[in-house]
Amino acid sequence: MNYDRETGLAAPTIEILERMKAGEKFFQDIGSTTRLALHLSHAIDSPVVDETQIEGRYNFFFPWDRDHDDTQVIIKALRDKFGLTLTPAKREIEVLVVRQADDGKK
Repeated sequence: MNYDRETGLAAPTIEILERMKAGEKFFQDIGSTTRLALHLSHAIDSPVVDETQIEGRYNFFFPWDRDHDDTQVIIKALRDKFGLTLTPAKREIEVLVVRQADDGKK
């Protein structure tokens, strides 16, 4: 991991560090593919289920601007950088619904 003490930026390569210093934004996380699926779910505003059966921890790092997110850019980055594919499918999934407790006060 390359680290710039002046800016506090960290990146896996000098090239990406320079791109970050120039203002380009990236997604970065270290964890399992299940953790990546959780982040992707938020990024594309749709449920994402990890069916890779890949174990281990990985450093996920690819161009992504949260303020100007584009689902197609995210999908392309997953395919090009990690060989992962998002495939639309319909299936039953468990959902946890959280509601505010009714304490009887009006």
